[in-house]
Amino acid sequence: MTKENLKGNYVIRFKDGVSTVGKITDVLKSEKGNEYLSVLFNDGTTALFPFPDIADPKFSNAFKFVDDEVKEYVEKLYAEKENIPTNITKSATTSLTTSVVNKDIKRINDLTNGKFIGRNISQKYGNITMDKKLIINYQYGTTAQKIYLECCSVFGFYYSKQGSFAKQKPLFATNCTPDGYDVWMLAHSDVKGDTNKTWWNFIEYNGKRITQYNINPGFNGDNLRLTFVKQANGYYVYLGIYKYVNSYTVEDGNAKYYAYILERVDENDYVRT
Repeated sequence: MTKENLKGNYVIRFKDGVSTVGKITDVLKSEKGNEYLSVLFNDGTTALFPFPDIADPKFSNAFKFVDDEVKEYVEKLYAEKENIPTNITKSATTSLTTSVVNKDIKRINDLTNGKFIGRNISQKYGNITMDKKLIINYQYGTTAQKIYLECCSVFGFYYSKQGSFAKQKPLFATNCTPDGYDVWMLAHSDVKGDTNKTWWNFIEYNGKRITQYNINPGFNGDNLRLTFVKQANGYYVYLGIYKYVNSYTVEDGNAKYYAYILERVDENDYVRT
């Protein structure tokens, strides 16, 4: 999206754990030639923000363009000049329309019922020992623990954490790398086409975002996560390094799901610094 067609779009601003709906009313230029987004928020206040390249991860961490279902509803509220809650949490944002909740529930149910056949997101094979790096969207083997152990040899990942990546283990551990990253290997997702019925993982926007629905509350989002996902052919693909950005809840009758959103922090391959 270019600055020419930003005007009129609705965004959600993330700040201090609270999300606020706003409308981009104009793109302004100062006397010095600097460009700013003028955003009218739902509480009636207006703020200016330096116009960045929206491909910049810093921009995506600050704003999100609202989903189509939410956009339609928010546009209606603005048009009718109704009051939108001043501080609208992600949970409230997701609850703006029944269709948004239904969208979450539908894909949870579809993954549970085998309606996702899985897909291969990578056709390229990497070699950790030879390449000395993890390349985004390259596949690195079918066994989580073997991949982790090779990363121990090449990148200095901590051997003491290898047990977490054995069969029937969570395939996640904190503080695995000398640079302080957690390591997360997703054996079940829409990419693989299955779920363990405890969590439902969805890889979105070409790997730029991961949404996990979990039946258990609480998510360890303190550190960045170096992340792999198993694709349909059984190989783990390196996705990149992710940051926890938000969470919300979805309810369907007596069932309650906790949704956690993570976003890739950059597009760089991983090499030990």
